[in-house]
This record gives sequence, C-alpha cells and structure tokens, in this order.
Amino acid sequence: MGSNGSFVVGFSDFGNRQRFFVRKNFPAINNTLESAVRFEDDGNAKKLHLKVLHGCIPDYLQMLEGPTTDLYELIRFTLGFYDAFLLDPGTIINDNFKVNDIGEIKSIVDRFYPH
Repeated sequence: MGSNGSFVVGFSDFGNRQRFFVRKNFPAINNTLESAVRFEDDGNAKKLHLKVLHGCIPDYLQMLEGPTTDLYELIRFTLGFYDAFLLDPGTIINDNFKVNDIGEIKSIVDRFYPH
C-alpha cells in the first residue's frame, strides 16, 4: 500500500482472492473520502466496488464522458440515478458492478484518477 497526497493505492493477495484499490480523499475536508474504487477477483467473479461522495457525482459523471463501454454506461446510469435524489452532499454512494474484462478496471481508474 502507498499514498501520495490525497491518494491511497493498495493491492492484496489472499490466496484465491485478490484485491486492488484506489482511494481519494476530498481535499477540502481532511479525512473525508471523495471516492474509492476496489476491484476483487475471488476466482469465481470479478467485481468493481465503487464509492463516491454524493456532492462529487457530477464530476465523476463528466469523467465518464467520451468513448464508452457497457461498464461505463452502467456506472453512468447508476451515478445519474443517485444524483437525481436530493441527498446530503456528504452522503457516500456505495455500489457494486460485475466486471467481465480486467482492462475495464484500468480504464475506470485512469478516468477517475488521471494523475
């Protein structure tokens, strides 16, 4: 695991379960999670776990614009659904997505965390 500024990146391997994650803290408020992407592969299924601070959803929707995949479309639809609710901006949105291609994870991480 390593960190750089507001980012934390890690990987773990528990035998048949591997995890990779990226977390970004909201710079305006110390120790407040802005977003997190966690990928898990347990040998049976690959899953993307996504957390986004409700007040930041428009920024993440914008990052998904441009060339698209089925996973992008599903994430865009899901975040748009949550964005339609008048929730407290500090609410953390937490959802899971099935992933078919590991390359999609790299693409999502590159879009959300372009540094």
